[in-house]
Amino acid sequence: MNEALVSALIIFSAYLAGSVPFAYLLGRLRGFDVRDHGSGNVGATNLTRLAGRRWGFAAFFLDFGKGMLAVAAAAWLAPDQIGTLLPMLAAAAVVAGHVWPVWLGFKGGKGMATSLGALLVLSPWATILAAVVWAAVFLLCRYVSLASMAAAVMLPVGDYLAARRFETEQFSAVRLLLLGMIALFIVWRHRQNLRRLLDGSEYRF
Repeated sequence: MNEALVSALIIFSAYLAGSVPFAYLLGRLRGFDVRDHGSGNVGATNLTRLAGRRWGFAAFFLDFGKGMLAVAAAAWLAPDQIGTLLPMLAAAAVVAGHVWPVWLGFKGGKGMATSLGALLVLSPWATILAAVVWAAVFLLCRYVSLASMAAAVMLPVGDYLAARRFETEQFSAVRLLLLGMIALFIVWRHRQNLRRLLDGSEYRF
């Protein structure tokens, strides 16, 4: 099979995997549509508010897992000519699928959990540093949105530090650019939360 076709199928499959709306499906198991309650967001945070932490954690780890598996599969299946570029494209595709799921009229979640899962494969140390930042900010202020934005900003910073300063990973300008774009995108997806943080009306856990 043509390598370009194989690559396109892998990217499309990553998008479809990202489109699986786990928070929505788990909400349906509890008897409600997560889009009609709370913030209306199809993500783990909103499900936590509506159904409790066990259900929210389940959605988070399922979203995390689909990101990780999509990129790991792309890395394993990548044609030689595409090399390390295909996993990066798969990471973008799986996050896009979560944010714009075909099954829910292209209205999905904000992409943090899926991004972390995808990027754990691409840049483990950056993802670990971002997770540490997320936990520290959340424990200090109890705002999931602020913790998510801080972790997103840490992704490209952590990747640069891991490659240039700690030398734990091989530096890749393309990967750094991808992480920067994902970070900006996650912050943009949280723009309503940022407005609520500024006016003091944001939900605190």
